[in-house]
This record gives sequence, structure tokens and C-alpha cells, in this order.
Amino acid sequence: MSRRSVIVAFVGAAVAAVAVAAVWLLGIGSAQAQDPKPPGPEHAVGHDLTGVPGQDPESVQKYWTPERQKNAKPAEMPEAPAAEPG
Repeated sequence: MSRRSVIVAFVGAAVAAVAVAAVWLLGIGSAQAQDPKPPGPEHAVGHDLTGVPGQDPESVQKYWTPERQKNAKPAEMPEAPAAEPG
């Protein structure tokens, strides 16, 4: 094999390796964009009544007696719009 053919083969293999790496990296990025991880507990939405005017935690605890809790009905929850297929 001549020196020139060795160099051409080496450059061709390097270009092919770079192309494979680029396709692989683009595939990983698009997979993460399509299937993001769910938010962790640090993003949880809670019911912190300390910010509601006139609702201190002690009065809320007094209000929700075991009988009231037993007879409580769930609040209606808003529905999120359907996700667009993408």
C-alpha cells in the first residue's frame, strides 16, 4: 500500500468517525427534548397556607376536624390542554 493510500484511508476513517459521533450526539439531544424527565420534588406545587390572607396553619388545623375530613369531597381540578404530537 502506498503512503498516499494510507493517508486517504486514515482521513476517510476520521471523517466517518466524526460523522457517526455527530449523528449520535444529535440523536441524544432530540431524545431528551422529546422525553424530558419529570420535575423533581423541588418543583412541587403545594398548598402553603401561610401565604393566604387570614389563613394561619393553626386555624386551618382546628377547622379540619376528623369528621370534616371524613366528609370532605375532592375539589375539581383543572384539566391541562392535550399535548400536540410532535
